[in-house]
Amino acid sequence: MQKRKIKNIIVALVIPLIVLDTTLLYAAQTGGDEGLLSKFESQLQAAKKVSKAPAAPMDQLGATKKAPTLTPAQAAAGAPSASVIKKKAPYKPPSYPSVQGYTDKKATEFQTEAFDNITDQAMPMTADQIKAMRRMMAASQRAAATPAETPAKPVTSSQIVSLAPGATPPVVRLSAGFISTLVFVDATGADWPISSIDNGNPDAFNISWDKKGNTLMIQSKKAYTFGNLAIKMKGMSTPVMLTLVPGQKEIDYRVDFRVSGLAPDSQSGLIGSGLPNTANNVLLRVLDNIPPEDATLLKVPGGQARAWLSNGKIYLRTRFLLLSPGYISVMKSPDGTYAYEIQKTPSLLVSQYGKPVELRVEGV
Repeated sequence: MQKRKIKNIIVALVIPLIVLDTTLLYAAQTGGDEGLLSKFESQLQAAKKVSKAPAAPMDQLGATKKAPTLTPAQAAAGAPSASVIKKKAPYKPPSYPSVQGYTDKKATEFQTEAFDNITDQAMPMTADQIKAMRRMMAASQRAAATPAETPAKPVTSSQIVSLAPGATPPVVRLSAGFISTLVFVDATGADWPISSIDNGNPDAFNISWDKKGNTLMIQSKKAYTFGNLAIKMKGMSTPVMLTLVPGQKEIDYRVDFRVSGLAPDSQSGLIGSGLPNTANNVLLRVLDNIPPEDATLLKVPGGQARAWLSNGKIYLRTRFLLLSPGYISVMKSPDGTYAYEIQKTPSLLVSQYGKPVELRVEGV
């Protein structure tokens, strides 16, 4: 406001003077009318008188007071005069609080409000709400993973494969998401290598084989479908046919298929009085630790074997080789377990890691 008043005074006094001086100079140079020149000259004199009027003090205009004039004594003492320009004060960087001071600093109301807004945006839910959501997600995932029906029961078993015309092919029970292992052995329990396989439904079943062993791994890709599998054994012209059926109440985790006959690399010294035929399914069940029907459990101290008495015969299941008495029939599983059919006897002699050991049979 004060600067505007000063500007108005300058415009009212100085500009008219400049205009009048310029007009008179132009009239004199161009030889203008004397009456006009005298008129402009009188107006110029009046404007100059106005400009010589005492000006209002600067204090009244709101400006700062003039610097006091120095006395001769002050000037002699070396005090700076008013015309000397003052030097600027040296720059001082702002001071910041120390780490401890920043740590101990109390939050202001504005800072607290800003912190609350940021935390609400970053974590809009409470801890209890997050826990509840995690429980809901777990329940949803559990429900999605639960099968629509009762989960199938895993089973391991042994089956005799008959290659005779008119025989029913064995069935392998599968399930989507589970792997079933098929092991092929001969009549003595020795490994019978596979030469080739042919999958009847590749879109429904995935079969893994190392191209040289006697083990197949099968997995069903679909929950409900059917198919079959043709397997050619080494040294045998007739293929072994299997039926693959998923979606059953039981899953064959492992099936030991015993093929009638001897594998090309098998030793025939453990076959006793002859090869087991398809009618001797009792020994096959004994290998699976299933006693014969109407059998009586016999005690064999030491736990190296289990024995049952049925129809006047002893059925013995053990991992050791029987030396005495002579057995009527024997079967061996791929894991080295033996199933013997022998006559009634209270004493058994087995080879335990190459050492003869006598086993007592109680309850005969």
